[in-house]
Amino acid sequence: MVLEEMMNIILKRRSVRAYQKDRAIEEEILKKLCEAGQWAPTPSNIQSLHFIVVDGSTEDLELLKDLSPGFPREAPAAIVITTDLDRSKNFTGNNRMILCAEEAAAAGENIALAAVSAGLGSCFVESFSKEGLKGLLNLPENVYPLLIMALGYPDENRESSRAKRGDLIKVMHWNGWER
Repeated sequence: MVLEEMMNIILKRRSVRAYQKDRAIEEEILKKLCEAGQWAPTPSNIQSLHFIVVDGSTEDLELLKDLSPGFPREAPAAIVITTDLDRSKNFTGNNRMILCAEEAAAAGENIALAAVSAGLGSCFVESFSKEGLKGLLNLPENVYPLLIMALGYPDENRESSRAKRGDLIKVMHWNGWER
């Protein structure tokens, strides 16, 4: 893939909140999205992440939506990105959760970009009941949910949001802040 093709995928990524209601995502695609997440950068190679796919095959997706006020109601699937705190036990204090959150964010971005390449939309969701989700998904004590990726085929009849970005020249610096 050339840089221009990658930039096109990056620029197509949006926070999609409107999905085709009755179009499920194929299992193979969901596996590939998890694989994309697994290959994200991992601070100090902690590899603490687990990916829990929640689709419409059980009532769990509707229960997940009830625990997640920011989750798009029409999304037919989710990938819950969790961290295994036992794998990050060599880190202490705030640094531990910061590294785990960095790892989850990198995985989420890989998933979002892979979703675009598969014709899917995605939305990062961080507003959810952590304890409620732990119970719903039967997570072990040492596994903590960090991020939910809502997924689905975008509803082309409804606009998805894309925040505007300022001029690159105002945020990019060469060899220091001001010289």
